Amino acid sequence: MGETQEKATETKNERGRILKPYQGIMLAILVVAVLTVLMFLIVSNLPAIKKQIDLVCTALQAVIIGIVVGYATSPMVNFFDRKILPLFKKSCKKQITAVRVTRMISITISLVLVLLVIAGVLRVLIPQIVESIVLLSKNLPSQAVGFSEWLKGIVGEESDIAQYIDQITENFTGYLQSILGSDWTAKLGEIALQVTSGVFSVVKILINIIVGFVVAVYVLFDKEKFVSQMKKIVCLLFKPRAVNAILETAKETHMIFTGFVVGKIVDSLIIGVLTFILMTIFKFPYIALISVVIGITNIIPFFGPFIGAIPCAFLVIINNPLQGLLFLVLILILQQIDGNIIGPHILGPATGLSSFWVVFAILLFGGLFGFVGMLIGVPLFASIYNILRKLINTNLKKKNLPIDLPSYVDVGGIDEDTKELFYVTPEEKASAKSKKVSEEEE
Repeated sequence: MGETQEKATETKNERGRILKPYQGIMLAILVVAVLTVLMFLIVSNLPAIKKQIDLVCTALQAVIIGIVVGYATSPMVNFFDRKILPLFKKSCKKQITAVRVTRMISITISLVLVLLVIAGVLRVLIPQIVESIVLLSKNLPSQAVGFSEWLKGIVGEESDIAQYIDQITENFTGYLQSILGSDWTAKLGEIALQVTSGVFSVVKILINIIVGFVVAVYVLFDKEKFVSQMKKIVCLLFKPRAVNAILETAKETHMIFTGFVVGKIVDSLIIGVLTFILMTIFKFPYIALISVVIGITNIIPFFGPFIGAIPCAFLVIINNPLQGLLFLVLILILQQIDGNIIGPHILGPATGLSSFWVVFAILLFGGLFGFVGMLIGVPLFASIYNILRKLINTNLKKKNLPIDLPSYVDVGGIDEDTKELFYVTPEEKASAKSKKVSEEEE
Protein backbone atom coordinates (compact mmCIF):
# COMPACT_ATOMS: atom_id res chain seq x y z
CA MET A 1 0.00 0.00 0.00
CA GLY A 2 2.80 2.37 1.00
CA GLU A 3 4.76 1.54 -2.17
CA THR A 4 1.69 2.33 -4.30
CA GLN A 5 1.29 5.75 -2.65
CA GLU A 6 5.01 6.48 -3.13
CA LYS A 7 4.78 5.56 -6.81
CA ALA A 8 1.68 7.75 -7.23
CA THR A 9 3.47 10.64 -5.54
CA GLU A 10 6.56 10.20 -7.73
CA THR A 11 4.36 10.03 -10.84
CA LYS A 12 2.58 13.23 -9.79
CA ASN A 13 5.88 15.00 -9.11
CA GLU A 14 7.29 13.84 -12.42
CA ARG A 15 4.20 15.07 -14.23
CA GLY A 16 4.53 18.43 -12.43
CA ARG A 17 8.19 18.72 -13.49
CA ILE A 18 7.24 17.99 -17.08
CA LEU A 19 4.35 20.49 -17.15
CA LYS A 20 6.12 23.24 -15.17
CA PRO A 21 8.01 24.77 -18.14
CA TYR A 22 4.75 25.00 -20.07
CA GLN A 23 2.72 26.60 -17.27
CA GLY A 24 4.41 29.97 -17.75
CA ILE A 25 3.83 29.78 -21.51
CA MET A 26 0.17 28.89 -21.05
CA LEU A 27 -0.29 31.73 -18.54
CA ALA A 28 1.38 34.18 -20.92
CA ILE A 29 -0.87 33.03 -23.79
CA LEU A 30 -3.94 33.45 -21.57
CA VAL A 31 -2.90 36.97 -20.49
CA VAL A 32 -2.19 38.00 -24.10
CA ALA A 33 -5.55 36.60 -25.22
CA VAL A 34 -7.43 38.47 -22.47
CA LEU A 35 -5.59 41.72 -23.21
CA THR A 36 -6.27 41.31 -26.95
CA VAL A 37 -9.99 40.84 -26.32
CA LEU A 38 -10.04 43.86 -24.00
CA MET A 39 -8.21 46.04 -26.54
CA PHE A 40 -10.59 44.91 -29.28
CA LEU A 41 -13.62 45.77 -27.10
CA ILE A 42 -12.14 49.16 -26.18
CA VAL A 43 -11.26 50.07 -29.78
CA SER A 44 -14.60 48.86 -31.19
CA ASN A 45 -16.53 50.83 -28.55
CA LEU A 46 -14.23 53.87 -28.47
CA PRO A 47 -16.92 56.42 -29.52
CA ALA A 48 -19.31 55.19 -26.83
CA ILE A 49 -16.54 55.15 -24.20
CA LYS A 50 -15.46 58.66 -25.21
CA LYS A 51 -19.07 59.85 -24.97
CA GLN A 52 -19.38 58.47 -21.44
CA ILE A 53 -16.07 60.06 -20.45
CA ASP A 54 -17.28 63.40 -21.84
CA LEU A 55 -20.50 63.11 -19.80
CA VAL A 56 -18.54 62.40 -16.62
CA CYS A 57 -16.12 65.29 -17.32
CA THR A 58 -19.06 67.64 -17.96
CA ALA A 59 -20.73 66.63 -14.72
CA LEU A 60 -17.49 67.05 -12.78
CA GLN A 61 -16.34 70.17 -14.63
CA ALA A 62 -16.34 72.34 -11.50
CA VAL A 63 -14.37 69.70 -9.57
CA ILE A 64 -11.84 69.39 -12.41
CA ILE A 65 -11.44 73.18 -12.51
CA GLY A 66 -10.91 73.19 -8.75
CA ILE A 67 -8.28 70.45 -8.88
CA VAL A 68 -6.44 72.19 -11.75
CA VAL A 69 -6.52 75.58 -9.97
CA GLY A 70 -5.42 73.97 -6.72
CA TYR A 71 -2.58 72.09 -8.40
CA ALA A 72 -1.44 75.20 -10.28
CA THR A 73 -1.49 77.48 -7.21
CA SER A 74 0.01 74.92 -4.81
CA PRO A 75 3.62 76.20 -5.24
CA MET A 76 2.44 79.73 -4.44
CA VAL A 77 0.60 78.52 -1.33
CA ASN A 78 3.71 76.62 -0.20
CA PHE A 79 5.79 79.79 -0.64
CA PHE A 80 3.46 81.87 1.55
CA ASP A 81 3.26 79.04 4.11
CA ARG A 82 7.03 79.15 4.57
CA LYS A 83 7.00 82.94 5.00
CA ILE A 84 3.95 83.29 7.27
CA LEU A 85 4.09 80.17 9.50
CA PRO A 86 7.06 81.35 11.66
CA LEU A 87 5.07 84.49 12.59
CA PHE A 88 2.07 82.53 13.90
CA LYS A 89 4.14 79.88 15.68
CA LYS A 90 5.14 82.51 18.24
CA SER A 91 1.62 83.88 18.85
CA CYS A 92 -0.43 80.65 18.72
CA LYS A 93 -0.30 78.21 21.63
CA LYS A 94 -1.20 75.15 19.53
CA GLN A 95 0.87 74.11 16.50
CA ILE A 96 -2.21 72.89 14.60
CA THR A 97 -3.89 76.29 15.00
CA ALA A 98 -0.84 78.09 13.60
CA VAL A 99 -0.73 75.73 10.61
CA ARG A 100 -4.45 76.11 9.84
CA VAL A 101 -4.46 79.91 10.14
CA THR A 102 -1.33 80.15 7.99
CA ARG A 103 -2.82 77.89 5.34
CA MET A 104 -6.05 79.93 5.12
CA ILE A 105 -4.09 83.19 4.78
CA SER A 106 -1.78 81.64 2.14
CA ILE A 107 -4.73 80.31 0.12
CA THR A 108 -6.52 83.66 0.29
CA ILE A 109 -3.46 85.63 -0.82
CA SER A 110 -2.67 83.17 -3.65
CA LEU A 111 -6.19 83.07 -5.10
CA VAL A 112 -6.63 86.85 -4.79
CA LEU A 113 -3.34 87.38 -6.63
CA VAL A 114 -4.42 84.97 -9.38
CA LEU A 115 -7.77 86.73 -9.79
CA LEU A 116 -6.13 90.18 -9.79
CA VAL A 117 -3.67 89.12 -12.49
CA ILE A 118 -6.46 87.63 -14.63
CA ALA A 119 -8.67 90.72 -14.14
CA GLY A 120 -5.79 93.07 -14.96
CA VAL A 121 -4.86 91.20 -18.13
CA LEU A 122 -8.49 91.04 -19.30
CA ARG A 123 -9.03 94.74 -18.55
CA VAL A 124 -6.04 95.67 -20.69
CA LEU A 125 -6.58 93.19 -23.52
CA ILE A 126 -10.36 92.98 -24.00
CA PRO A 127 -10.88 96.60 -25.16
CA GLN A 128 -7.98 96.31 -27.61
CA ILE A 129 -9.17 92.92 -28.87
CA VAL A 130 -12.72 94.23 -29.37
CA GLU A 131 -11.34 97.28 -31.19
CA SER A 132 -9.24 95.02 -33.43
CA ILE A 133 -12.23 92.78 -34.23
CA VAL A 134 -14.47 95.78 -35.05
CA LEU A 135 -11.74 97.28 -37.25
CA LEU A 136 -11.24 93.90 -38.92
CA SER A 137 -14.95 93.48 -39.67
CA LYS A 138 -15.12 96.96 -41.24
CA ASN A 139 -11.95 96.82 -43.33
CA LEU A 140 -11.65 93.15 -44.31
CA PRO A 141 -13.89 93.22 -47.45
CA SER A 142 -12.15 96.29 -48.93
CA GLN A 143 -8.74 94.90 -47.93
CA ALA A 144 -9.54 91.62 -49.70
CA VAL A 145 -10.41 93.52 -52.89
CA GLY A 146 -7.23 95.61 -52.65
CA PHE A 147 -5.15 92.47 -52.07
CA SER A 148 -6.67 90.80 -55.16
CA GLU A 149 -5.89 93.87 -57.26
CA TRP A 150 -2.30 93.74 -56.02
CA LEU A 151 -2.04 90.07 -56.99
CA LYS A 152 -3.55 90.71 -60.44
CA GLY A 153 -1.00 93.47 -60.98
CA ILE A 154 1.74 90.89 -60.44
CA VAL A 155 0.34 88.03 -62.56
CA GLY A 156 -1.26 90.25 -65.25
CA GLU A 157 -4.83 91.45 -65.68
CA GLU A 158 -5.60 89.21 -68.68
CA SER A 159 -4.14 85.95 -67.38
CA ASP A 160 -6.18 82.91 -66.31
CA ILE A 161 -4.82 83.26 -62.80
CA ALA A 162 -6.33 86.76 -62.56
CA GLN A 163 -9.76 85.30 -63.36
CA TYR A 164 -9.37 82.74 -60.57
CA ILE A 165 -8.34 85.56 -58.20
CA ASP A 166 -11.47 87.53 -59.14
CA GLN A 167 -13.66 84.48 -58.54
CA ILE A 168 -12.07 83.71 -55.14
CA THR A 169 -12.32 87.37 -54.09
CA GLU A 170 -15.98 87.55 -55.12
CA ASN A 171 -16.82 84.40 -53.15
CA PHE A 172 -14.87 85.62 -50.13
CA THR A 173 -16.42 89.09 -50.07
CA GLY A 174 -19.88 87.58 -50.63
CA TYR A 175 -19.37 85.34 -47.64
CA LEU A 176 -18.27 88.31 -45.53
CA GLN A 177 -21.27 90.35 -46.65
CA SER A 178 -23.59 87.50 -45.69
CA ILE A 179 -22.10 87.63 -42.20
CA LEU A 180 -21.70 91.40 -41.89
CA GLY A 181 -24.57 92.45 -44.16
CA SER A 182 -27.04 95.18 -43.32
CA ASP A 183 -30.19 93.02 -43.42
CA TRP A 184 -30.25 92.29 -39.71
CA THR A 185 -34.04 92.50 -39.36
CA ALA A 186 -34.59 89.09 -40.89
CA LYS A 187 -31.91 87.64 -38.62
CA LEU A 188 -33.18 89.10 -35.34
CA GLY A 189 -34.79 85.82 -34.27
CA GLU A 190 -31.65 83.82 -35.02
CA ILE A 191 -29.46 86.44 -33.33
CA ALA A 192 -31.71 86.50 -30.25
CA LEU A 193 -31.57 82.68 -30.05
CA GLN A 194 -27.80 82.67 -30.36
CA VAL A 195 -27.43 85.46 -27.79
CA THR A 196 -29.72 83.63 -25.34
CA SER A 197 -27.83 80.37 -25.83
CA GLY A 198 -24.53 82.21 -25.44
CA VAL A 199 -25.69 83.91 -22.24
CA PHE A 200 -26.75 80.59 -20.73
CA SER A 201 -23.41 79.04 -21.72
CA VAL A 202 -21.46 81.95 -20.22
CA VAL A 203 -23.52 81.81 -17.00
CA LYS A 204 -22.92 78.04 -16.74
CA ILE A 205 -19.18 78.50 -17.27
CA LEU A 206 -19.06 81.29 -14.68
CA ILE A 207 -20.91 79.11 -12.13
CA ASN A 208 -18.48 76.24 -12.78
CA ILE A 209 -15.52 78.60 -12.36
CA ILE A 210 -16.89 80.02 -9.08
CA VAL A 211 -17.62 76.53 -7.72
CA GLY A 212 -14.22 75.44 -9.03
CA PHE A 213 -12.46 78.11 -6.97
CA VAL A 214 -14.43 76.95 -3.89
CA VAL A 215 -13.29 73.37 -4.59
CA ALA A 216 -9.72 74.67 -5.03
CA VAL A 217 -9.85 76.13 -1.50
CA TYR A 218 -10.76 72.73 -0.05
CA VAL A 219 -8.14 70.97 -2.19
CA LEU A 220 -5.40 73.37 -1.08
CA PHE A 221 -6.47 73.28 2.57
CA ASP A 222 -6.35 69.47 2.80
CA LYS A 223 -3.81 68.65 0.07
CA GLU A 224 -1.42 66.92 2.50
CA LYS A 225 -4.33 64.81 3.76
CA PHE A 226 -5.27 63.73 0.22
CA VAL A 227 -1.67 62.82 -0.59
CA SER A 228 -1.36 60.87 2.67
CA GLN A 229 -4.54 58.93 1.90
CA MET A 230 -3.20 57.93 -1.52
CA LYS A 231 0.13 56.85 -0.01
CA LYS A 232 -1.74 54.87 2.64
CA ILE A 233 -3.69 52.96 -0.02
CA VAL A 234 -0.51 52.27 -2.01
CA CYS A 235 1.27 50.93 1.09
CA LEU A 236 -1.72 48.66 1.80
CA LEU A 237 -1.99 47.16 -1.68
CA PHE A 238 1.64 46.69 -2.75
CA LYS A 239 4.89 45.20 -1.54
CA PRO A 240 7.69 47.46 -0.22
CA ARG A 241 9.69 47.46 -3.46
CA ALA A 242 6.58 48.28 -5.51
CA VAL A 243 5.58 51.01 -3.03
CA ASN A 244 8.97 52.69 -3.37
CA ALA A 245 8.81 52.47 -7.17
CA ILE A 246 5.25 53.88 -7.30
CA LEU A 247 6.04 56.81 -4.99
CA GLU A 248 9.24 57.62 -6.88
CA THR A 249 7.37 57.48 -10.21
CA ALA A 250 4.61 59.72 -8.84
CA LYS A 251 7.23 62.26 -7.74
CA GLU A 252 8.89 62.19 -11.17
CA THR A 253 5.50 62.56 -12.90
CA HIS A 254 4.74 65.58 -10.72
CA MET A 255 8.10 67.12 -11.68
CA ILE A 256 7.45 66.48 -15.38
CA PHE A 257 4.00 68.08 -15.32
CA THR A 258 4.93 71.11 -13.23
CA GLY A 259 8.18 71.69 -15.11
CA PHE A 260 6.56 71.44 -18.52
CA VAL A 261 3.23 73.20 -17.91
CA VAL A 262 4.61 76.10 -15.84
CA GLY A 263 7.61 76.48 -18.13
CA LYS A 264 5.44 76.44 -21.26
CA ILE A 265 3.09 79.08 -19.84
CA VAL A 266 6.02 81.37 -18.96
CA ASP A 267 7.57 80.75 -22.38
CA SER A 268 4.32 81.55 -24.18
CA LEU A 269 3.83 84.71 -22.09
CA ILE A 270 7.29 85.91 -23.12
CA ILE A 271 6.58 85.16 -26.79
CA GLY A 272 3.25 87.02 -26.62
CA VAL A 273 4.90 90.09 -25.05
CA LEU A 274 7.75 90.04 -27.60
CA THR A 275 5.20 89.77 -30.43
CA PHE A 276 3.31 92.76 -29.02
CA ILE A 277 6.52 94.82 -28.79
CA LEU A 278 7.68 93.96 -32.32
CA MET A 279 4.25 94.62 -33.84
CA THR A 280 4.11 97.98 -32.06
CA ILE A 281 7.57 98.95 -33.33
CA PHE A 282 6.75 98.05 -36.96
CA LYS A 283 3.17 99.42 -36.70
CA PHE A 284 1.36 96.25 -37.73
CA PRO A 285 -2.45 96.14 -37.61
CA TYR A 286 -4.50 94.20 -35.02
CA ILE A 287 -1.63 94.26 -32.51
CA ALA A 288 -3.48 93.04 -29.41
CA LEU A 289 -5.52 90.39 -31.23
CA ILE A 290 -2.53 88.84 -33.01
CA SER A 291 -0.29 88.99 -29.91
CA VAL A 292 -2.88 87.12 -27.84
CA VAL A 293 -3.38 84.48 -30.56
CA ILE A 294 0.38 83.95 -30.96
CA GLY A 295 0.90 83.71 -27.20
CA ILE A 296 -1.97 81.28 -26.57
CA THR A 297 -1.23 78.94 -29.48
CA ASN A 298 2.46 78.86 -28.52
CA ILE A 299 1.44 76.80 -25.47
CA ILE A 300 0.82 73.87 -27.85
CA PRO A 301 4.18 72.21 -28.56
CA PHE A 302 5.47 71.87 -32.12
CA PHE A 303 2.23 72.73 -33.99
CA GLY A 304 1.26 75.76 -31.89
CA PRO A 305 3.43 78.38 -33.67
CA PHE A 306 2.07 77.30 -37.07
CA ILE A 307 -1.56 77.22 -35.84
CA GLY A 308 -1.23 80.79 -34.60
CA ALA A 309 1.04 82.30 -37.24
CA ILE A 310 -0.83 81.24 -40.40
CA PRO A 311 -4.21 82.98 -39.79
CA CYS A 312 -2.47 86.01 -38.26
CA ALA A 313 -0.16 86.31 -41.27
CA PHE A 314 -3.22 86.08 -43.53
CA LEU A 315 -4.82 89.06 -41.77
CA VAL A 316 -1.65 91.15 -42.07
CA ILE A 317 -1.07 90.19 -45.72
CA ILE A 318 -4.61 91.20 -46.69
CA ASN A 319 -4.07 94.58 -45.02
CA ASN A 320 -0.61 95.12 -46.53
CA PRO A 321 1.23 92.36 -48.46
CA LEU A 322 4.70 93.78 -47.76
CA GLN A 323 3.92 94.06 -44.06
CA GLY A 324 2.64 90.49 -44.20
CA LEU A 325 5.97 89.22 -45.54
CA LEU A 326 7.81 91.20 -42.85
CA PHE A 327 5.47 89.72 -40.24
CA LEU A 328 6.27 86.17 -41.41
CA VAL A 329 10.00 86.89 -41.24
CA LEU A 330 9.70 88.32 -37.72
CA ILE A 331 7.60 85.38 -36.51
CA LEU A 332 10.11 82.93 -38.03
CA ILE A 333 13.00 84.69 -36.28
CA LEU A 334 11.03 84.83 -33.02
CA GLN A 335 10.25 81.11 -33.17
CA GLN A 336 13.92 80.30 -33.83
CA ILE A 337 14.90 82.35 -30.78
CA ASP A 338 12.20 80.60 -28.75
CA GLY A 339 13.16 77.12 -29.94
CA ASN A 340 16.91 77.52 -29.47
CA ILE A 341 17.30 80.00 -26.59
CA ILE A 342 14.17 80.86 -24.58
CA GLY A 343 12.46 77.45 -24.60
CA PRO A 344 15.49 75.30 -23.67
CA HIS A 345 16.52 77.77 -20.96
CA ILE A 346 13.06 77.77 -19.31
CA LEU A 347 11.92 74.19 -19.95
CA GLY A 348 15.25 72.38 -19.95
CA PRO A 349 14.98 68.57 -20.25
CA ALA A 350 11.42 68.72 -18.87
CA THR A 351 10.07 65.70 -20.78
CA GLY A 352 13.05 63.79 -22.15
CA LEU A 353 11.11 62.97 -25.34
CA SER A 354 12.50 63.10 -28.86
CA SER A 355 10.80 65.21 -31.52
CA PHE A 356 9.08 62.13 -32.98
CA TRP A 357 7.43 61.23 -29.67
CA VAL A 358 6.39 64.86 -29.11
CA VAL A 359 4.56 64.88 -32.47
CA PHE A 360 3.12 61.42 -31.73
CA ALA A 361 1.80 62.53 -28.32
CA ILE A 362 0.21 65.72 -29.72
CA LEU A 363 -1.52 63.84 -32.56
CA LEU A 364 -2.69 61.00 -30.31
CA PHE A 365 -4.06 62.97 -27.36
CA GLY A 366 -5.18 65.87 -29.56
CA GLY A 367 -7.27 63.43 -31.59
CA LEU A 368 -8.72 61.86 -28.44
CA PHE A 369 -9.31 64.93 -26.26
CA GLY A 370 -9.11 67.93 -28.61
CA PHE A 371 -7.41 71.15 -27.54
CA VAL A 372 -6.94 69.99 -23.93
CA GLY A 373 -5.27 66.82 -25.22
CA MET A 374 -2.83 68.89 -27.27
CA LEU A 375 -1.93 70.87 -24.13
CA ILE A 376 -1.38 67.96 -21.72
CA GLY A 377 -0.48 65.29 -24.29
CA VAL A 378 3.29 65.80 -24.14
CA PRO A 379 3.75 65.70 -20.32
CA LEU A 380 1.21 62.86 -20.04
CA PHE A 381 2.98 60.78 -22.68
CA ALA A 382 6.34 61.69 -21.12
CA SER A 383 5.11 60.26 -17.80
CA ILE A 384 3.97 57.03 -19.49
CA TYR A 385 7.27 56.87 -21.39
CA ASN A 386 9.20 57.32 -18.14
CA ILE A 387 7.28 54.48 -16.45
CA LEU A 388 7.91 52.10 -19.38
CA ARG A 389 11.59 53.10 -19.50
CA LYS A 390 12.02 52.31 -15.80
CA LEU A 391 10.24 48.94 -16.14
CA ILE A 392 12.41 47.97 -19.11
CA ASN A 393 15.64 49.09 -17.42
CA THR A 394 14.75 47.23 -14.19
CA ASN A 395 14.19 43.96 -16.06
CA LEU A 396 17.36 44.44 -18.11
CA LYS A 397 19.36 44.87 -14.88
CA LYS A 398 17.89 41.61 -13.55
CA LYS A 399 19.31 39.90 -16.64
CA ASN A 400 22.69 41.65 -16.19
CA LEU A 401 22.25 43.44 -19.51
CA PRO A 402 23.24 47.07 -20.23
CA ILE A 403 20.53 49.74 -20.18
CA ASP A 404 22.15 52.43 -22.38
CA LEU A 405 20.89 52.62 -25.97
CA PRO A 406 24.31 52.78 -27.72
CA SER A 407 25.04 49.28 -26.41
CA TYR A 408 22.24 47.91 -28.63
CA VAL A 409 23.15 49.60 -31.92
CA ASP A 410 25.18 46.68 -33.28
CA VAL A 411 23.61 43.88 -31.21
CA GLY A 412 23.19 40.64 -33.11
CA GLY A 413 21.46 38.76 -30.28
CA ILE A 414 22.02 37.14 -26.88
CA ASP A 415 24.42 34.23 -26.41
CA GLU A 416 22.39 31.26 -25.13
CA ASP A 417 25.26 29.94 -23.01
CA THR A 418 26.73 33.10 -21.44
CA LYS A 419 23.45 35.09 -21.54
CA GLU A 420 25.43 38.11 -22.77
CA LEU A 421 24.97 40.32 -25.82
CA PHE A 422 26.99 39.54 -28.92
CA TYR A 423 27.63 42.15 -31.57
CA VAL A 424 27.68 42.22 -35.37
CA THR A 425 30.83 43.81 -36.82
CA PRO A 426 30.67 46.02 -39.96
CA GLU A 427 32.34 43.20 -41.93
CA GLU A 428 29.68 40.74 -40.83
CA LYS A 429 26.96 43.22 -41.76
CA ALA A 430 28.40 43.64 -45.25
CA SER A 431 28.78 39.86 -45.65
CA ALA A 432 25.18 39.23 -44.53
CA LYS A 433 23.91 41.92 -46.90
CA SER A 434 25.79 40.48 -49.89
CA LYS A 435 24.61 36.99 -48.97
CA LYS A 436 21.01 38.18 -48.87
CA VAL A 437 21.38 39.89 -52.28
CA SER A 438 22.85 36.74 -53.81
CA GLU A 439 20.02 34.61 -52.39
CA GLU A 440 17.42 36.99 -53.87
CA GLU A 441 19.13 36.87 -57.29
CA GLU A 442 19.08 33.05 -57.23
